[in-house]
Amino acid sequence: MKYFFFSLLFTSLVYSQQSIIVQYDFQTSFLIKENTKEAAQKLLEETIALANNQKFELIFSKKRASFKLIDQLSIGADTKLINITQLAFTSPDVYSDLEAKTQITAQNDGTLIESKITDSNWEVTPESKTIGAYLCYKAIFNKPFVNRYGENKINKIVAWFAPNLPYSIGPKYFCGLPGLILEVTEYDKTYLASKIELMDEIIDLKFPKGKTVAKEDYDKKLESSAGGIYLAKKREKEKDKQ
Repeated sequence: MKYFFFSLLFTSLVYSQQSIIVQYDFQTSFLIKENTKEAAQKLLEETIALANNQKFELIFSKKRASFKLIDQLSIGADTKLINITQLAFTSPDVYSDLEAKTQITAQNDGTLIESKITDSNWEVTPESKTIGAYLCYKAIFNKPFVNRYGENKINKIVAWFAPNLPYSIGPKYFCGLPGLILEVTEYDKTYLASKIELMDEIIDLKFPKGKTVAKEDYDKKLESSAGGIYLAKKREKEKDKQ
């Protein structure tokens, strides 16, 4: 009963905070194939090392959030390595409006993609662990996707959220859980909270201005341009099976 009272008191104190800033470290578990040539292996190792130095920042205030890269990959690295790292491992900036239920993703080429926030079918489990000072619970989201062969597949996303931080947001475009997501793994990429700052003042988040493209239209255009490659890969795979 005392613990329950403390939890309610703590939660009410957190709710009184106007904004929260969270810094996330990045880690990739990408595996280099054994038969990779020496030059390619060296490039991949350097890319992975650079990627693992990335830090991202989530700012949440009054149901609006931004998620951005905050460190400079260009420090001590050449342009080719930076470009490869950004293409393979760097998340684009994501801006979320939980009240309007919309998100804007800012691509590296300047394209602004607008999408609707839909209720994700998170499966909350009783499994728990502590991240920093916060008790977190494991949630799983089986996200459908189409692979390079045009096959329908499922990507298992694993998140750890803290109920005592009652902010329904997390890294990138992830949201919809009853607590702040302190760790999330998507494919071979993991974002882990390393610093949390609760603030009394409201932060005026600036969303990017410009013409936006609906995600559905952007995906159709992407699929159309890559359609030939998908078909070729699919034929190649079917040929290998014969």
